[in-house]
Amino acid sequence: MNFSPEECDVDTGTLDSVADDMLNLVSRITGKSGDLESLFNDSAKEFSDLVASDILSTATENQTAWMDALAACFHVWGVVTKWRGEVDRYEQNIDGLREEWESAVGNNFGYDAPDNYAIVEAQRWKAEELNGRAETYWTTLEGQSEDNSSNLAGGPSVSSLRELIDAGVLGFAAYNSTRQIMYYPTTEGNGEEHAEELLEYIEGGKEPDAHYYHLLAQLAAINALSLDGQRNGDKLRPDQIDYLEDFYTALEDQSEDGTVTSVVNAVQQGDLPDSNQDELMEALGGGILALSDGSLGGGYDRLPESVRMLVEGPSDYWEPEYTGRDYHQDTEGNLNNNWARHAGLLADLLQSAPSLEGQPMQGGTGFSAHLTVTVSEALGLHYNNDASHDEALQSLLDVSTRNPEANAVLFTGDTTNDRPYSHPNFGDIELGDVLQNLYQHDWDDDGEAVGQMTDWISEYANSDDPDQRELAGESTADLIEAIAGDNELYLELIGVEMEEDEGKFVVTNNDDPKVSFTELNPGIAESFFEVFHTYIEDFGGETDGVYEYRPGERDLNLPLEARTRFMQYIASDDDSAVRMIASVEGQQMSNLSFDNLNSDSKFTAGAENGTLQGLLDSALQNEAMNRTANENEAAESTAERQRKSAMLVTDIALGVAKIPASTHPASAIGAEILAATIKDGIQTQVNEDFQAEIGDFAEARGDSYTPEDDVRRNASLYLLSQLVDSEQSNLELSDIDEIAITESSDGTRRVASDIHEIYSRSLSTMDGRIDSDLRENEIILNQEEMRDSPGATPETITAYDFVTTYTRSHREQYEEITDNYRSRTPQEIAEMIGQ
Repeated sequence: MNFSPEECDVDTGTLDSVADDMLNLVSRITGKSGDLESLFNDSAKEFSDLVASDILSTATENQTAWMDALAACFHVWGVVTKWRGEVDRYEQNIDGLREEWESAVGNNFGYDAPDNYAIVEAQRWKAEELNGRAETYWTTLEGQSEDNSSNLAGGPSVSSLRELIDAGVLGFAAYNSTRQIMYYPTTEGNGEEHAEELLEYIEGGKEPDAHYYHLLAQLAAINALSLDGQRNGDKLRPDQIDYLEDFYTALEDQSEDGTVTSVVNAVQQGDLPDSNQDELMEALGGGILALSDGSLGGGYDRLPESVRMLVEGPSDYWEPEYTGRDYHQDTEGNLNNNWARHAGLLADLLQSAPSLEGQPMQGGTGFSAHLTVTVSEALGLHYNNDASHDEALQSLLDVSTRNPEANAVLFTGDTTNDRPYSHPNFGDIELGDVLQNLYQHDWDDDGEAVGQMTDWISEYANSDDPDQRELAGESTADLIEAIAGDNELYLELIGVEMEEDEGKFVVTNNDDPKVSFTELNPGIAESFFEVFHTYIEDFGGETDGVYEYRPGERDLNLPLEARTRFMQYIASDDDSAVRMIASVEGQQMSNLSFDNLNSDSKFTAGAENGTLQGLLDSALQNEAMNRTANENEAAESTAERQRKSAMLVTDIALGVAKIPASTHPASAIGAEILAATIKDGIQTQVNEDFQAEIGDFAEARGDSYTPEDDVRRNASLYLLSQLVDSEQSNLELSDIDEIAITESSDGTRRVASDIHEIYSRSLSTMDGRIDSDLRENEIILNQEEMRDSPGATPETITAYDFVTTYTRSHREQYEEITDNYRSRTPQEIAEMIGQ
């Protein structure tokens, strides 16, 4: 048996050539020549030091592009340089084993007599030993090869570049190329030592030097990996979490008054230049959020005590008698004001945390849930009318509501371990109470931060991950139950004031205009609209009168009254109301689309569309009546919203009409409307003729009631437009009576998408003329079966019979809802629930 290691066939000459090519590219980008490896890698440089003077002004104008190109070059250079070193190391290790083998052979494996029978066995033992060590070297090299391939394929990402820096290949090259502190080479040491050393610069007045940047880079690198991990699901290494825990514990213990926030105050009041201060706050803030995050390997219990006590809200911890420290309380010894001052410092710190590609860093689930509850509780406390405290609470809420799982914990009441949620200071919580405080506060950001509590639902509901879909559905059901299922809270949220009189609650402002929480904070209404848009099919579906999400059916089940109230909240914001009106019309068209028809559609489409229309009309009416307390003003408000929505629908329909049917059929208009309503910036510009028609329609609809005749006409028009567009019919546009045809300013002719485009015409005359077209054309109901099973027998019905059955089903469902949930006077809103 002989020594026989694996031969490495990597061409190191090719690796050297690629490395040289990358440096040549760097030379072309920067205009520099000479030893570029040393220029970029040996020490930190200013951008002006790295670019030739004759192209510096151009490079400075496009500095981001220049830096991106340099980072890409040094990423490739770093990978091939690292790989070359690993191949060389393998060869050196094998050469050492080979020398050891040859020495053993020359020494007869330790025996004097060349024919000693024991030599064979000794040779076998030596060969096994050396081959085993060689195999270990080879396995290591294979792993390194895979790592390098993955690193190269990942591009110059944070983790890719940081891996090369930590391996000692990229010194300052990545930092010089990007000017980002996360790529600064780090210093060996533990968290406790580094915290003590950093405090010398923060509280001791020491001027920043190279070691200062090394310390900062250690935190920045961990933060960058944390951002990557939060996006990709990767954890930090245990030693990195240990480093953060030791660092912040020491920072707290060694600070001036034993709190992390006192360090923040020292940074803000110190002499560091603004750029240094910003970098330091970013590093310190990101580290706290990373340490709090269990998904990264950290957790709430690993945070320093002073941070946890701030997150948990005002308590005895913040009394000087408890800590023996001076917390700069006001002359009245206001405990809450003292807590709030430190909470403001924490808000500044956390707001400084880094982001990745526009996605800010988030805290852990427990940390975020606790902080949201604390902000809600703190809103009810006295802060001596200090506006800065209000700003601090908003900033804290902006951080705490970034974590979807934390928001879901509060909505569902269950932690990620399926245990009942309890706040460490306030104990068990009532979701309605928490949301009432947060929703009814007059936020400077119009409710954008608190709106983040629900912003995530749409993304999770449309995820391929069934667990995320279930989390979104359950959270939505629990949210709506909390804010729409409680009569008293519903009235308070829409601005109805009550007082107790002889054991009964009596409304005291029935005749006054009222401000609901979503009018006060339109950011919440916008977020609610996205939730509604996500589950719009379920809002039109049947109900069992319960609040639940059924993951098997992917169905959100809600009582009709709660649906109406949730849509009323959305309607309190003008822009969200317009989007909601348009999205309902889009969904109604989608339910009538030939692509979605089945054997039951003549019944179900009518029932679902009747439900949606009934909910919408009731929500719009209730909101306008409540807001204005005046029937005429309510009608004017609703008419204007109907006008804007109708213009949006017409604009989309015109766009679709200009596209060849083969690429964009009329059956897709509903989907187009639904897609448009969720986008930013609604376009509502159509030609003057249409605007006049739409104005007449909107004025007629100001009372938020949809006549049965209009329901039939809209369904008829949409079916006709699809028949003209469809291969299953011989109906031509020229066959349709002119009374149902519209023509845009560019000459595009089409069947009206809705009666709002032709409202001034004689609609009763139109009814008779288009009925004949409906009677003479059939619709194939089993569209899906026909698509999936070629040769299947079509199940047909005349368009006239379909519309007749559809309209009847629509009316039954519509009247059930509007009779029970739509107010006719401002006073009826409270009266409908017995107040």
